[in-house]
Amino acid sequence: MAKRKTGKTKYQAPTPLTPGGKPTASGQNIFERILGDCFYFCDLQGKGYDGDIIIKDRYKHVWALDNKLQVLWKNECNTGHYPYAYDVDEDGKDELMMGYTLFDDRINDHADGAAIVKFNDDQEPRLLCSASDEGMIFTDIKGNILKHHYIGHVQNPAVANFRDDKPGLEAVSINFWGNQGIIHLYDSEGNIYHDFEPMQYGSMCLPLNWTGRSEEFYVLNANVDEGGAYDGWGRKVMDFPDDGHPDMCNAVLDITGDCRDEIVVWDPNEIWVYTQHDNPIPGKLYKPKRNELYNYSNYQASVSLPGWNK
Repeated sequence: MAKRKTGKTKYQAPTPLTPGGKPTASGQNIFERILGDCFYFCDLQGKGYDGDIIIKDRYKHVWALDNKLQVLWKNECNTGHYPYAYDVDEDGKDELMMGYTLFDDRINDHADGAAIVKFNDDQEPRLLCSASDEGMIFTDIKGNILKHHYIGHVQNPAVANFRDDKPGLEAVSINFWGNQGIIHLYDSEGNIYHDFEPMQYGSMCLPLNWTGRSEEFYVLNANVDEGGAYDGWGRKVMDFPDDGHPDMCNAVLDITGDCRDEIVVWDPNEIWVYTQHDNPIPGKLYKPKRNELYNYSNYQASVSLPGWNK
């Protein structure tokens, strides 16, 4: 018989002390203990499940905890906003990309979104990073920079199969701060193959499996005039109806269970869900593997790896 869940607290621990002691009021953190800038779950110990926890302060220090909240290790680096884990050496234990830990010291600004992805089946994984004012960066797993595009303040990258006519996976990024709304599309080698400016502000580019076929779209936002979904050619493929829906926030996930995504939009007062007119449909459908929901963040790099339901 399965052990009954009670909802009672199993473990608790304070966050780490602010490194170097409590800083002055002019510092970034005026508190005795760090407030915690993110949670990220991964498998650092090779247990077969994501039971280890990564926490960090704003930009300098990172801690790894086990599932009983005991500190495994701590380190100092240019952390950026949000980590990404991947078993690079295939030893059953995750390696952790935190900011520019695998990059060289030529990169100065912080990381706004990072991931480790196998863009082509016959190649090693590559690291990509939207690096704020440093642009968009692609490296090998040893940290050697393969492509570095100085294209503005880049954030919120996403990787998916946006084009069947191109080998491997593609990436998309969008600019914030000073040159908002410019979108770049990259092939599997990290080359820019298209750019366009559909609006004049930044938003996340979330992969969208709308059709159940192998090419995905990406959603910018739910605004009637300036939002919508786009394809890998930079063409708008879907508008949101002018039906009074909220457009402050949006997310993409399969809610109904037919493998295709729904689009969830909300504000503090309402939440709406959009789905296909023929939902659900049977048969073989595209079912990509995405970031785990427990590792979702406003600062994530969205990764959507190919897969099918049959």
